[in-house]
Amino acid sequence: MTDLLAIWRKYASMANILDRRPDFRFDPDFYGAQRQDLDQDTQALLVHYEQSGREEGSAPTLYRSISPGNPDMVAVIARLVTDPELSIAIESGDPEAYHLAFELLHLGAPIDASMSNFSARAYQDAYSDIAKAGVDPLVHYLLFGSKEGRRTLEQLRASRHQGRATYSPDKPTCLIATHEFSRTGAPIVALDLVREASQTHNVIVASLRDGPLLADFLEYACEAVLSTQLLGDFAHHGSEAFQKIDFAIINSVEAWAFIPFLVAREIPFASYVHEYAHYLFPTYKSSIRRSRWGGPVKSGGRS
Repeated sequence: MTDLLAIWRKYASMANILDRRPDFRFDPDFYGAQRQDLDQDTQALLVHYEQSGREEGSAPTLYRSISPGNPDMVAVIARLVTDPELSIAIESGDPEAYHLAFELLHLGAPIDASMSNFSARAYQDAYSDIAKAGVDPLVHYLLFGSKEGRRTLEQLRASRHQGRATYSPDKPTCLIATHEFSRTGAPIVALDLVREASQTHNVIVASLRDGPLLADFLEYACEAVLSTQLLGDFAHHGSEAFQKIDFAIINSVEAWAFIPFLVAREIPFASYVHEYAHYLFPTYKSSIRRSRWGGPVKSGGRS
């Protein structure tokens, strides 16, 4: 049988809360917030719960507070967990495994992302309405977000693909962005750029959409990322290469969506434009863009 308390101790130590909270089954901060008339000492709160709080129906943790009225959330929790030992406990049907998983998830960064496919920080970054509303991101996802189809780290992690090129800290790193990996004009040009750049640079490829050319790009790139909102996703891409991008090339007007990320991170970039402006909508995509240092964008044969 899986030692749930050992799992708790491992992660609680990482979060520096083990002294305050030695057992996941009792959260002194949660219990104390419900009973502010009590001495907030950990042991005093635990004694009160055991002597009277339990009989009075007081919940010892947030999980015990919300789980009775939301039985469907345990299935969502099971899908999120990636920790091997905890997954085994959940699969065995141990009801306390769900309790442990929830309390670990609720510890937030960096614990949640290290043992599951959920990150409260990433969820709030992706959905500004959650952050603005001030609601608990984990509780919102378990009760509502999962049903609404809101994404988690599972989709973000699946969007990253390891390339065959090995990252070298001695080389400069460039990001080459294209709108898709289809076997059409602009992506083929992007593939040529990646092939040439890989001879002297670490290359990261970013695309808005997947396609059959992905495998070809991975032959020369350190990694490839599929993202429609790289600005929000960036904080959750942990590779060394992604943290050290020296410059970028935006291949085609249709890849304009990557520019906010580059501007926010102050990464110099140039745009390589292939398209005729008169057939691009909305028209702001084809307006003249300038690099960080103020120079004009590079234009291809069509302008």
